[in-house]
Amino acid sequence: MFMNTLHDCKSILVSSVLLLTLPGLSLLGQDEGGGGSSPAEAAVTSGGVSQPAEAASGSTESNPVVTLVRSGVDWRLAKTVNVSDVVTIATAGGTLAKLTETAGKIASGSLTTKDLVTLIDVGLKIDAATGTAEGVKDGDYDLTTVTTLVAQGGISADFTVEDLQTTASGVKVGTYDLATVSTLMTQGVSIEDVQTTAAGVKVGTYDLADVVSLIDSGFTATQAASAAEGVKAGDITLENIADLADAGLTPAEIDAAAGGSETSLNTTLLLSTKALTNNNELFVATTEVINSVSTQFAGFQTALEGAVTVADSILTNKTITSGDDLPTPINAASFAGNGYTTELIRLLAKYGAIGPKGDDVANAVLGSNYAAFSGSQSLSSLLQSSTAGYLSSLADLGARTFAEEDSGSSVLNIPLSNVTLGAGANITFSAGASIDVSDMLSKATSSADRKIGIIGAAKDLTFAGDATFTNTNDVEDHALAIGAADDVYFRSEWSTANSADYADPDPITVKYTGSNLGIGSYDTMRLVNVNLETGGNLALGTLDELHIGLTDAHSSTFSVGTGGKNSDPDNVYLYANNLIQVNGLQFSGRLDDVYMEAITINLKDVAFPSTADVMLRSRDGTVNFGTYSSPIPGSVNLTEVSHGGTILDSSNVSGIPGRINSSLTLPNGTSAIKIRQQN
Repeated sequence: MFMNTLHDCKSILVSSVLLLTLPGLSLLGQDEGGGGSSPAEAAVTSGGVSQPAEAASGSTESNPVVTLVRSGVDWRLAKTVNVSDVVTIATAGGTLAKLTETAGKIASGSLTTKDLVTLIDVGLKIDAATGTAEGVKDGDYDLTTVTTLVAQGGISADFTVEDLQTTASGVKVGTYDLATVSTLMTQGVSIEDVQTTAAGVKVGTYDLADVVSLIDSGFTATQAASAAEGVKAGDITLENIADLADAGLTPAEIDAAAGGSETSLNTTLLLSTKALTNNNELFVATTEVINSVSTQFAGFQTALEGAVTVADSILTNKTITSGDDLPTPINAASFAGNGYTTELIRLLAKYGAIGPKGDDVANAVLGSNYAAFSGSQSLSSLLQSSTAGYLSSLADLGARTFAEEDSGSSVLNIPLSNVTLGAGANITFSAGASIDVSDMLSKATSSADRKIGIIGAAKDLTFAGDATFTNTNDVEDHALAIGAADDVYFRSEWSTANSADYADPDPITVKYTGSNLGIGSYDTMRLVNVNLETGGNLALGTLDELHIGLTDAHSSTFSVGTGGKNSDPDNVYLYANNLIQVNGLQFSGRLDDVYMEAITINLKDVAFPSTADVMLRSRDGTVNFGTYSSPIPGSVNLTEVSHGGTILDSSNVSGIPGRINSSLTLPNGTSAIKIRQQN
């Protein structure tokens, strides 16, 4: 028998343990009577020790009783140890030191041989088994719980002995029960989610059967627990969720649909709108509209379905290389068509296409009936007659309204029938793109026929490289506006992964051969080695920060008045709600005025030509020099800024905060640079 056992051992270490055990087998279970010391006792008291056998390093010496006694185990206990237990323990740990350490813990009573061997038998190594058995001994958790957990999950990268101990402890103190934990683990739920979800079941937040059903439908444990809360509370039913899952909704979509409901989930409406779009983000926006308030007014489903259809056609990603790639244009006449109702605006607001404050803007612009959500309205009936009617709404976006500057201006009074929008979700102009916008911005027949053409992204817009926009109409009777409800990027998204695109890249040029060009974003805009050229005026605007160049040296050039006909010299307008920061900017072309406004303006290495009439407007209307690396908030900060080749410093400006002028003058005798306070 012993030879067969020896033959079956897979390691030199186990073989060594068995070889050392053979000479002492007759001692195990010996009667201690007879008046004499047992060989084991004599070995301890006399110091007689057998020589270690030839074996692998770290194998146990002599026989197991001697080893355990030497480790501190009472000899009366040591002699009752079963040989197979010693083999099991040695196999799990291996070294003499580990066996000695374990024996010492058995002797101190911090663990039992029975528990230790049981744990090793279900797959734990000696360290894990010892730590777990100590918890069993102390009553932190019971042996049945631990062995069940091991059988369910094993000790793996996802399920460590620490996880086992933590989970078993929760079972022992009644935070959750073993049956629930076991059920969740059979569903493949991670140990972290098992603990959280089982606790929720225990306190009655949701039902185990509901969670399991949701997991079977593809939910994660977290998603299932979230949705099951609604089931438990009666807001939604498991059948609702199952129907949505069967219809192809992802767990995230179902979670969004179910999460905000205050009444029974309108499964029919969700399913009907889901069938109209494969755009997951649009569908999430749809669920938010459905869950916003009561949507039971007559005709809501029809209106929403029409709006989803229109939104689905608009909110697609576009890559534009030529005019043929431009999105299908939308104008005021389009708003009379099917689907152009207030529900479309609600969808766009939830989607983020009107910026982070989309709901607030829509409520302010469209009025109390829209905000009340008591019925559907056609957008054509809500349109203002011209762009001038919407200027005051800039405040709802978080920007200044420019009421004083724009008062009575006919330039900003463009009939909405003359405004055209080509929209997409994310829009990218490919490197080398050449886009003809002549059809969109044809020559005006009168001042009332001036036009605005917009290419707008509901999310981000990217110029991947050089881009040229052409127009056979070079009269200054129109404007091309390019922008995004989130970010406008040059070359690529601003991120660590694209850092090379913003280090010191080769220049790119964005050119418009027509007259006026405007580029705007809701979020921060960054131009690094970017040259902008337009036949007329140029405007850049953001509701956050505008950066031209970075902290190290870069150079960009803005050229205006290069192609427009029958006009005065042209202007550059830069606006940021918070900060304009420029490092390296030149101007060329037929430049007249330069206007910059932000709470803080921070300029370095900016060269204004001698013809430029410069207005710098900050929150406080104060000026500081040489403070580029640490600009003063609310002020105009100038470092190596020149006008007509003369560097500006404290010697050539004067005035009081809010009204500071340079001593440098224009040919007409007025100050070349003026610093003013925001209104």
